[in-house]
Amino acid sequence: MHQAVRRIGHATQAGVLPAGSSRTTVRRLFRMFKAHWQAILTYRPEPADGDLVLLRATSELPEILQPMHGAAQSLHEDPTNGWGDLTTGRLQVVDVPGDHLVLLEEPHVNDVAEKVAQVMTAGRPGRRRPSKRSGR
Repeated sequence: MHQAVRRIGHATQAGVLPAGSSRTTVRRLFRMFKAHWQAILTYRPEPADGDLVLLRATSELPEILQPMHGAAQSLHEDPTNGWGDLTTGRLQVVDVPGDHLVLLEEPHVNDVAEKVAQVMTAGRPGRRRPSKRSGR
């Protein structure tokens, strides 16, 4: 039990768990992590037809996540995070400030929202604009 409390404290300090997390929250997050980990190790997606937009964090992967990404053989060091092989269409990479753990927190979430809005306003990557003559 003492060891579990110490691990929770370490995870909270590292920013992996929210401060003040209850045992129920920690158990739920651990079950979710375990399911995600199993999926990461076993799922091998086929390339999809279509264009993709990758919002790529500009900061290095947090140290606490590096061993897991190494074990899972993720492609976090690849400029496209491995997404280039997962589409037959175009891939647009949009850099956003921050790292994987903070992208959806202030102030980074504002930058992410702005980039998403820009992409949505510009249309999908590779999408043809309607022609005035053909109406397409």
